[in-house]
Amino acid sequence: KKHFGDLRAKLEVAIDKVLNAIRLTNTFTRHNHGYTDDDDENNSSSVTTSDNDDEDYDQNAVVLAVRQDLAPALRALLEHGLYETNYSTSLAVWGCFATRANHAATNDTMHAWKLFLKFYEMKRGNEFANSPARKLSESFSLDVIGGKPITLKQ
Repeated sequence: KKHFGDLRAKLEVAIDKVLNAIRLTNTFTRHNHGYTDDDDENNSSSVTTSDNDDEDYDQNAVVLAVRQDLAPALRALLEHGLYETNYSTSLAVWGCFATRANHAATNDTMHAWKLFLKFYEMKRGNEFANSPARKLSESFSLDVIGGKPITLKQ
């Protein structure tokens, strides 16, 4: 089986790219609005919003880094092990038969989202989410523990 170390390394590289894009966006925002490190200590929030086109461009750079690098790397890591891949290096007398068999085996892939759906079905998530106790508890802001609502008296 293929080891997941290379997938983890790609995920780490993608995380670094996203963090660098965020740092550049924060640096640009501070530079354009005249922030210094001392201002951050005085303000409760260092995130500002503006209608500036350049700032929107920098925020788009973060979105692109997430979409192009982080999401595919995370999906690949989550999908690792969801299907069996044949890495056989044996040579057959007729090579065309071996490639057809390997091609058919590698097409049985499962998307990572299907893994979450299977887990949700196994744990009876739909029944839990739609139970009357759950709906009443949400209406009155009560906690549900073990399928039973916790009342104010408890």
